[in-house]
Amino acid sequence: ARQVTIATGSRQTAVFSLIPQVAKLELRGAPAGVEVRAGDKLLGSTDGRPVFLFPTAVGPGDQPLQVTLGAANRRIQKRFN
Repeated sequence: ARQVTIATGSRQTAVFSLIPQVAKLELRGAPAGVEVRAGDKLLGSTDGRPVFLFPTAVGPGDQPLQVTLGAANRRIQKRFN
C-alpha cells in the first residue's frame, strides 16, 4: 500500500503492476448433474444444491462455456474479469 499526495497544479507518476486472478463460477438453482466446461476443461458437475460453486477456477478473459444436462446442451460465451 502506498499513499500519494498531489498538490494542486502538479503531477506525479505512480508505477504499479496488476496480477490477473482466477474467477470463481457459481450456478444458482441448477438441478443435479449439470456439467459445465470452459473450452475443453471440465469445471465440474452440479449436485443439486441451491448455489453450486465449481471447484475448478476459470482463467480471466473470454471463455466459451458448454453447459450440459443429459442430451441437452448449450454453449455460452462469457467474459471473466
